[in-house]
Amino acid sequence: LQSISAHISSLGRRYRALAEQGTVELAISPWGHPIVPLLLAFNVARQAMPDVPLPGKPGYPGGEERARWHLDEGMRTAERFFGTRPSGCWPSEGGVSTDCLRLLEQSGFRWAATGENVLRTSIERSGGDPNAVDNIYSPWHLSGCNLKLFARNDSLSDMLGFTYAD
Repeated sequence: LQSISAHISSLGRRYRALAEQGTVELAISPWGHPIVPLLLAFNVARQAMPDVPLPGKPGYPGGEERARWHLDEGMRTAERFFGTRPSGCWPSEGGVSTDCLRLLEQSGFRWAATGENVLRTSIERSGGDPNAVDNIYSPWHLSGCNLKLFARNDSLSDMLGFTYAD
């Protein structure tokens, strides 16, 4: 049996080989795990929590440049370890906004992922009926944006991660 250390140290090579074979697509989260929509504009927090108190400033100083840096650094780190550019991004905490998704596309990502509840809340807050959606698990996209947005089934994910694991 190999040691745990040997297994962990071989992960980069193994994922690199799987990506080269086309068996997997790699995804990253922004380096350092910032919540990108909040770096871009604090007021997006009110889309999910209308009564949340906000800082006195409209946005994080240099927020867009910082968001780009975190995405670029995540990409550079993945390329260093896996030898390829990831095609997807799972934004930290599944946080997405219109500006965030556009920035992800500009950064070279082809797809992003979020949670079902995040997407349903976004649909509801923009005036739609989240329960009338034919298939929440089909790829979504913004008008004029080629980036695909996928939603995970939150209940199934929680069962796999927290219940079935035991």
